[in-house]
Amino acid sequence: MLNKTVTLGVPTDYYDANIDVHPYPGNYGGIYLNNWTRMWMTNYPGGLSWNWTANYSMIQNPDSSQPLIKPLSNGYMTIKVRKSNKCGYGSWVSKNFNVTPLPDGGHKIERY
Repeated sequence: MLNKTVTLGVPTDYYDANIDVHPYPGNYGGIYLNNWTRMWMTNYPGGLSWNWTANYSMIQNPDSSQPLIKPLSNGYMTIKVRKSNKCGYGSWVSKNFNVTPLPDGGHKIERY
């Protein structure tokens, strides 16, 4: 006798999932105007493919689990993400962030 667990359908169960700034050393801990910030989805296991969107922003690697997002305007922005598997995309998870200029006047200090 052979037993195998099979999952059907699109990804679900985002109940504890959260979009947040990744603890990557180059991040400042927030989302700042014209500054690339690495994001991630916490409390949710990895997936085959991701789909990230952010209004008024540029995104690098929107199909990865940790995209870089660069806001192009101050104020509130909404970041959304959904995960896919072989059956398609699941529902969106979204979170609002307040975008402000960098606290040091907009000059990014490189840390090595």
